Amino acid sequence: MEGTLSQFLSFCDVLKSKLTYHDIAVILDVMKETYDVIFNIPVTGVCSTGIPDEDKSITFEIGYFNNQLGKLKPLVQLEKARDYKRYSRDSMLLKRSSRISYMSSSSDTTLIDEVAGLDLSVPMINVSISGYSLRGSRAKAVATLIEKYECILELHVGKTQMQGADIGTLAVGLPKSNISVLDLRLNSVGNEGAKLLSCFLQKNSSIKNLNLSSTGVDCDGFKNICEALKHSTCINELDFSFLEVADSGCIAIGNMLKQNRSLTKLRLRSANISWIGCGILFEGVQQSKTLIELDMSRNFIGDDGIEMMCRHLNDKTNLLELNLENCGITASGCSLLADVIQSYKTIKNLDLSSNFIADSGISKLAASLERNKSIKTLGLNMCGITNDGFSKLLDVLECNPTITLMKLCYNRLGREYTNPAAASDDLRYRVRIVTSSNPKLKLLLWGNAFDDA
Repeated sequence: MEGTLSQFLSFCDVLKSKLTYHDIAVILDVMKETYDVIFNIPVTGVCSTGIPDEDKSITFEIGYFNNQLGKLKPLVQLEKARDYKRYSRDSMLLKRSSRISYMSSSSDTTLIDEVAGLDLSVPMINVSISGYSLRGSRAKAVATLIEKYECILELHVGKTQMQGADIGTLAVGLPKSNISVLDLRLNSVGNEGAKLLSCFLQKNSSIKNLNLSSTGVDCDGFKNICEALKHSTCINELDFSFLEVADSGCIAIGNMLKQNRSLTKLRLRSANISWIGCGILFEGVQQSKTLIELDMSRNFIGDDGIEMMCRHLNDKTNLLELNLENCGITASGCSLLADVIQSYKTIKNLDLSSNFIADSGISKLAASLERNKSIKTLGLNMCGITNDGFSKLLDVLECNPTITLMKLCYNRLGREYTNPAAASDDLRYRVRIVTSSNPKLKLLLWGNAFDDA
């Protein structure tokens, strides 16, 4: 790659002529043609000259896709995989090997787990472009690229100035591609692009992760996309963060959740949802058969929203992770949450950070947290908790070994207390006792006066 372009092209020709390295040469072709899109095709529409060079990037991730894990495994594991297959073909070779050699090369179950699901015939590549314009003819070139090369697994084209028509152009190449992750964040997709994208989503058979955060889609766009996803069997992750979902958009999302049978993760961070929309949304969450992660952070649903949410959370709901960070929840809302924590036995990760909980809210949650045996991670950063509240949380941890991570950063620990038993020195001692009795427990205390505990 430090040579001239002609040398690089000659090198690729040599690789293509050798059957063993042909697939690697194809990966290099993808990289070359990606650069061609940016540097050899003129910009149309709004140019990207105003974007600082440090905000522009073209990056690639190359590996082998593990079907079982659904992840791209690093190329460094290629030799391990080849060794494993070579040894497995010749069991006699394994028998002749010394015990040390045998154990180090073939009996390592970790190695077998790593390589057993690898498709060694075709390496895959993730393509990421940011900061460069992909308007007009460039969008068409990207569509041609992903249609031409089946080895492209993920396409990240966030912040590339694409607009509605460009999304329609890109969607032309998607049906014939193997793209599993499509990241369109920070583009002006709008309702026009959402409508064009929904036409593709109705017949999508490859994309599993769709990111539309900060793309200017509003209620009309949500209707089109959610209607297309009602009967989807592919999309597992959907990101609608930083969009004007509002309460009207929750109607479309809630109706989609009632029928969809594939979505497992939904992000609605900072989507202008109120307590009304929260109730509508959780009607769909309650009936969803697959949703296990929901991010509602930075929506001011307040205690009324918590009440609406609690009406629909029961043992039939499948949620494992719920993010309610910065949702305007007070101690009153904690009384409602306490009932859910005690009765809802599947939630594993709950984040209540940046809410107005304080010590009074912790008092209302404590008894339920002691009895709950499912929550493993509890987020309480920036909740105004003092030593008094922390003392009650230590009582919880003494009774409940299920919690293995508690986040208490940037509270008021070590500064004030009213309970004589909640002096900082006493709490430091209790922290040592609790963490030594439960080695798996991690307490995050950064930003507090006694964060050295």
